[in-house]
Amino acid sequence: MFYPFFFFNVLPFFFFSAAQKKKNLIGILRADAMDILQTMAKYPDVFIDHMLVEELDIQPVDDDESAIKNGLVTMSSFMVFGVVPLLAYVITLPINFPDYNPTFLISIILTVLTLLLLGGIKGKMTESSIWKSAFFVMLNGVIAAAASYLIGFLLAQLINTQISLFFITSTHVLSLLSILKNLKRMLRNARVFSLKYVYC
Repeated sequence: MFYPFFFFNVLPFFFFSAAQKKKNLIGILRADAMDILQTMAKYPDVFIDHMLVEELDIQPVDDDESAIKNGLVTMSSFMVFGVVPLLAYVITLPINFPDYNPTFLISIILTVLTLLLLGGIKGKMTESSIWKSAFFVMLNGVIAAAASYLIGFLLAQLINTQISLFFITSTHVLSLLSILKNLKRMLRNARVFSLKYVYC
């Protein structure tokens, strides 16, 4: 007696509810969803903002924001976070390292940690995944820093090669060594300063 009741009353209910769920869109009937979509399509700004939030998980930009306020926030963030890579050089300046100078490595570690912090703050403010945002900001910063370091290294090699081709005499060799020493120091400093611009 139990089996006929189950097959004729309970199973059709499960099949019907599954079929009904397929016809519904997030708990909304298909016809109602089409009405909502047609209504939202009349207002493109609302529709785009809704798509940004629901599909891309991006918060829309507020049109009322002041350009001066945005400029001040950007300037202050560059001043605060842009100085982090230089802190390693300021802190380790009075320390004498006899074998190996870890200042550049410390600067890299501080920069990566700062990028992770900025990415986490960005994720929190945009109400997206904090860890995912932190990882992508850090990855973008590392790629930008590596690219600037590579360009600086290649330019140093190019300058060394071209200068050595043009200056042959012995009197010019001494001045060339002085120039190269200064250029390498300038490029090394430029690499350090370029690290602060990876936060863009």
